[in-house]
Amino acid sequence: QSGQCVALHDPRRHADYVRRWGEDPGLFCAIYRAWANDWLGHRNRALRQMEQTISLALNLSNQYSQASTLALAAHLYRLREEPHKVLDLTEQAIRIGEADGVVQWLAWAKIHRGWALAATGDSDAGYELCSEGIDDYTHAGIRLQLPYLYSMLAETLDRCDLPEEALSRLGAGVDIVKNVNYGVLVPEFYRQQGCLLYRLSRMELAEQAFRAGIKIAAEQQAKTLELRTALPFARMLRDLGRTKDAKAILVPAHSALREGSDTADLRESDVLIRSLG
Repeated sequence: QSGQCVALHDPRRHADYVRRWGEDPGLFCAIYRAWANDWLGHRNRALRQMEQTISLALNLSNQYSQASTLALAAHLYRLREEPHKVLDLTEQAIRIGEADGVVQWLAWAKIHRGWALAATGDSDAGYELCSEGIDDYTHAGIRLQLPYLYSMLAETLDRCDLPEEALSRLGAGVDIVKNVNYGVLVPEFYRQQGCLLYRLSRMELAEQAFRAGIKIAAEQQAKTLELRTALPFARMLRDLGRTKDAKAILVPAHSALREGSDTADLRESDVLIRSLG
């Protein structure tokens, strides 16, 4: 359906819609199409589509569309574990968002920028900005994708060497995950939960979290998210001496992906599989 929307979209013909409502529906469809392709494992296709969408947005005069596109594009590069690209996109999104008062996308950009700062070594500044973005997001009354955003906040806290606090903050998303259907990003929540529990030596609970994330990702055919969860789970199993179990978890998830050989998850899982023998 998003592909049909993109095919029907004509920026010149639909300019009046943008003037009236402030949003460009074609851009949003293009973003979600790229997201979906990335989740499904079509990583090269998704990257090309997102690059085209960013280029289109930056050639428009609508700052709302520019800020939203740049902020939402950061998610794809976050899943590719490319923090420097996330920093670049969010710097632009925040600059536009602050000038134009775009609260939702400004908050989303802050959260992703905070994650990227922590991932590149500035964990304290990363946590501060990520936390500020979460507060802005929730104070605006937005709940969409909150479990995923909490997982990013928890990851920045973990990089600050505060796993207990990270797990506590992650707990804010538990009720949302259990009671509301927030779609394909839920495996990211369980992945981060599993990583934190493992770090705190709560092995049984960590395994339950990892298996929950893998199960949901497999049901949704979200191959990228399945591999992202299988990889740290396999590392845990290896460290526990359960080599056979580690291979049984990781090899199918790795083999299911046919694109994105340059992404961190595929490179690291390839190395781990070879080390398992």
